[in-house]
Amino acid sequence: MLRVLDGIYNVQGLRIGRVYVIEASDGLTLIDTSIPNSMPQIAKELATIKHSLTDIKRILITHAHYDHFGSLADLKALTGATVYAPHFYESEAIRGEKPMPRADPAQLTGLSKFAATRMKPPQIKPTQVEQ
Repeated sequence: MLRVLDGIYNVQGLRIGRVYVIEASDGLTLIDTSIPNSMPQIAKELATIKHSLTDIKRILITHAHYDHFGSLADLKALTGATVYAPHFYESEAIRGEKPMPRADPAQLTGLSKFAATRMKPPQIKPTQVEQ
């Protein structure tokens, strides 16, 4: 776990994506959840700052790309955390009501373009968004 500021951490060792942890007196807030099956690495990193997954009370998803909410369903099921998503469309995609938004491949380069044109994103379990 990389300390960014007092009470703010970046989860290390994830295959893709960034996950941040914010400590508060009433529990943890997780910012994004990385790709599917990232929960064990998040748990391992939380242990380094004397926390566990059950300390997570809130999960904020910045946007509805699979590398940001891939482990959301599993984390919500385990923690019962309140899930927040910033935009109505993002919430619908996370709940499985609309397809995940995808970037226009014509505007991408390199590995991003390759992934957008050749790879199909994994199926993500729909998850309820409270806010």
